[in-house]
Amino acid sequence: MNESQLRHAIEDVASKTGVPEAEVQRCFEQALGSLCAHARVQDYLLVLAGRKVRESLRAMPGAQADAARVAPAARRLQG
Repeated sequence: MNESQLRHAIEDVASKTGVPEAEVQRCFEQALGSLCAHARVQDYLLVLAGRKVRESLRAMPGAQADAARVAPAARRLQG
């Protein structure tokens, strides 16, 4: 994982959730810190951190309305 990949992941989550990039970056830093501390293989840490960040953002107050708005667009992008 390099800085460019991390920046792209942060921008992607921020745009899909409507959460400010600074908040998403903070969440990524926490998730990556936790994952890196225990990871033997680091190839997929960014993917795992992204999943963890999206889950934590969905759990935030007000996230239900955002998720309802974002989910249909995300499904269209996936397939």
